[in-house]
Amino acid sequence: RLVMSECDLDNEDQTIHYPSMGTTFVDDATGEHVAYPDEKVKHTDVVAYANLVPGKKYKTVATLKYKDSGEAVTDADGKEITQTVEFTPETADGTVDVVFEFDATLLAGKSIVAFEKVYYEDKEVAAHEDLTDEGQTIRYPKIGTTFTDNATGNHVAFPDKKVKHTDVVAYTNLLVGQTYKTVATLK
Repeated sequence: RLVMSECDLDNEDQTIHYPSMGTTFVDDATGEHVAYPDEKVKHTDVVAYANLVPGKKYKTVATLKYKDSGEAVTDADGKEITQTVEFTPETADGTVDVVFEFDATLLAGKSIVAFEKVYYEDKEVAAHEDLTDEGQTIRYPKIGTTFTDNATGNHVAFPDKKVKHTDVVAYTNLLVGQTYKTVATLK
């Protein structure tokens, strides 16, 4: 025999939320998953969350990892590059931006991945940490060139009225399927 029942689907005291999340990590200058390894880069990690409790305070912590090893990306002082953003969602589903600004000059030829965790009252409630997720990855291309004279096959040319030189551009770590343009200048 049923003696008592409580069946209120709108009662938050009877509800358990199971948050989830996904992310998109891009370079602000290109708007893509590829960036120039400059002294000052700005990348935005858009964290899309689902099923959080509106009006409660959360914290997302994002850390950068090397795609090939999973090791932490560090700054010149050896400190891990991380960002923390506190937010209070107005709705159960939404996004929060985590912005990274750092010196990327040593990242030519490498790829980095953003790992994220969301905390509520210092307890982890969601995480997205996947080294293979291209949506969380930013690549830093690297190029090198070999410029030679076509007649001699080396770096010495005859001072003729017409000469032909070839600059072979070798590249690594570009996004497959994208169109790129190479511009060469003689000085």
